Amino acid sequence: MIRMARTARPVSRTGIYHVMMRGVNKEAVFSEDSDKKVLRQLFYAKESKLEVVIYSYCIMNNHFHMLIQCPMENLSEFFHLAVGAYAVYYNKTKGRSGHVFDNRYKSECVEEESYFWNCLRYIHNNPCKAGLAEIPHQYFYSSFQEYLNQKSYIIHPKAIRLYRQHFLSEKEFSEFHQSNSLDRFLDTQEDMLRQQTEIGHILLRNVTEEEKIPAGENIWMNSKVKRVFCERLIEVLGISKDKANALMKRIIFDEIC
Repeated sequence: MIRMARTARPVSRTGIYHVMMRGVNKEAVFSEDSDKKVLRQLFYAKESKLEVVIYSYCIMNNHFHMLIQCPMENLSEFFHLAVGAYAVYYNKTKGRSGHVFDNRYKSECVEEESYFWNCLRYIHNNPCKAGLAEIPHQYFYSSFQEYLNQKSYIIHPKAIRLYRQHFLSEKEFSEFHQSNSLDRFLDTQEDMLRQQTEIGHILLRNVTEEEKIPAGENIWMNSKVKRVFCERLIEVLGISKDKANALMKRIIFDEIC
């Protein structure tokens, strides 16, 4: 059998990465609070041994996100140690064997300041998008609470310093988490599709405002709005015209229903 070589990971010029890893076969490998606590403790233990700076994290039921800064070789070692130890714990306590995680962790480079903060917000808002909390600070297994308390446990003290420099108050930080952006972020396939839809709704609102479309008007009957909206979807999302048309139909249907 011919084995294909793994594609080399892109190296961030800032050393900052958004990382996502999920359970094998989409299984909820962090479904219990005790599971999330164990993974969080492992992050803490392995972080202290390596030169890594964690800016944000969120542990969901079947995957986790992290915003982390370190050399690429440390990134690989950190997750090898942390998730390897978690897999041993999980198999032992659940009476199972075999893989716990779905292949390697996935990562994307974070090289712009605006993308950094938008990514941090996206990570903290994950539980809200999944219906696990109404607002980020209601969820206990993310770094949002650490920022509000301005006490670092998993996140690095450098993260708290950046928070204080960037936000004037807790209120400003919380309000920032209620805003949106057109950025897309690494996630599960299902959540990537959700991101496309959410961005599409933002783009449609922008187009209707630009074209001064009165509230209540049937957008589907306005050929110019449909054309501009479709072009915007292709430009921002980088998708084909056919996919843009299909997405446009779903979004406009949602708006008029």
